[in-house]
Formats: sequence, C-alpha cells, structure tokens
Amino acid sequence: MYPECVGWLFRTQAVLAVSFIACGAGSGVRQGSGPAPAHTPVFTTQDTLPIRGMEAEVSCSDTKLRAGEVRFRWISPPALRKQQALQLTVYKRGFEQGTFVTADLSVDRPRIQLSARALENKNAATAFAGLSVSDSVPPPDSGTMVLKIEGVRPGATYFWRVFINAARPVSTSAMRFEGPICPADLRDEH
Repeated sequence: MYPECVGWLFRTQAVLAVSFIACGAGSGVRQGSGPAPAHTPVFTTQDTLPIRGMEAEVSCSDTKLRAGEVRFRWISPPALRKQQALQLTVYKRGFEQGTFVTADLSVDRPRIQLSARALENKNAATAFAGLSVSDSVPPPDSGTMVLKIEGVRPGATYFWRVFINAARPVSTSAMRFEGPICPADLRDEH
C-alpha cells in the first residue's frame, strides 16, 4: 500500500471514530452572498489546481460543552492566498444548487456567509445556523491554509471545497466529513 494511501485511510478512520463520540451548536452565521453566487458558473477540477493536502479534522471543543468543531487544512501557493474561500454545505448537491456557506479567506477575519440561495431557503438557513469561524491562522508567508469552524451539528454529513475567486472561478472537488458527537464534560463537584 502506498504511504499516502495509509495516511488517507488513517485520517478517514479517525474521522469516522471521532464521529461516534456528542456536540452542540453556537451562533454566528452571517448573511451575504459571498464569493460565487449560485448563478456564477464554477468549474470543479482537482487536476489543474495547485491545492494539495486537503484535510478536515473534527474534534470536540475544549472550551464549550458538547460543541463540535472542524479544522480545515490545505496547502496552496502563497500567491493564491487572497483569492481563496472555503465553502461548506450539508446538502449532497448543495454546491450545484447554490445552497452553501462561504468563509472568505481574502479578509483578515473570515466569517460564515450564506449564499443567496441559502438565504432564500428557510431550511438551508436553519441547517447552517450556529456555524462560526473560531480560528484562521495561516502562517504569514506559508502556503498552508488553516481554518477552524465551530458549531457543526452532531453526526451531520458535511461537504466542503476550496474555492478560488479568479477571472474564471474554480474549486476543488468536494470532500466529506461528519460532525462529531461530543459527550458532555462531567465534573466531580466534591
């Protein structure tokens, strides 16, 4: 077995194992169209994009009871840093239908923004309620992008991709993860 396959298999098993452990949701979804409105054609291609090492690591919050979070990480050329956004949906065809949220990484403090179609759809807006960016720490001159989002729903399946807002908008293929089920922290009051 190839070493990169072993790493992928380990990360997949870790994500599945963590998804059996309880969480809650916070608040923080912002309204706005974000990059690439639903009517903008976005070309999905993994082969031509210089983005690699895409990972989504789920965990339970250290500071909030029953709160799940996900840490996204990928590597891309530093020249693309200000053109990138992370897009996330709970719908299998959410990207095609325009029901997703975006964290625009071209700004200093990324926020979760609902797409135009998600704003129109009450169920979609509810599905994304509670998501917020808790941390965005890409090293200054590094191509490594890191974004942490909290408020993922327990056991929910999410799809995510990296979006490049260029003259011809492109995105990576969608990847999948499950929200963790995080137990309540029990403290002995003695």
